[in-house]
Amino acid sequence: MVKAKTSIGEESYLMNGELIALLRLLSKPDALRLLYLTGDGIENSTYAMEELGITPKKYYARLRELVGAGIIKKKDGVYRQTAMGRIIYDRFLPAMGKVCDSKDELEFLMGLEGIEMENGVRKRIEEELKIPDFAGSTKVRMINNYEAMVVDIIDLCDE
Repeated sequence: MVKAKTSIGEESYLMNGELIALLRLLSKPDALRLLYLTGDGIENSTYAMEELGITPKKYYARLRELVGAGIIKKKDGVYRQTAMGRIIYDRFLPAMGKVCDSKDELEFLMGLEGIEMENGVRKRIEEELKIPDFAGSTKVRMINNYEAMVVDIIDLCDE
């Protein structure tokens, strides 16, 4: 498979260990299931352990790892997903699942790289093959103050 080109900044981020540690944590099925439960909030750890079918030792170890990674937090006695945890669960994991389900189609598209196509043809092929679109996840820009953030959020909600 062809290695994707990355910028120096991206490479340093990948190699700094934070992303590696996060992916290692998310590779644990118990951690993923615990992340799912925190979507609605966990008020009762005994219930959560029973629901997950894991020992208290494993439950608290995973909980500690997820809190340490900044994916969940405890507030007012309830464990909930942080903003990062919500993004990972709602967007990243489903998108990666679609990528895994579309391996053959993605290989086909990689084979088309370098072939000139009429504008929109590649997009149409991607739509027909139901290839996940990550374009919405790549719009990142710096917001310098609270007021600018509020305006941007209102604009996004109006779209």
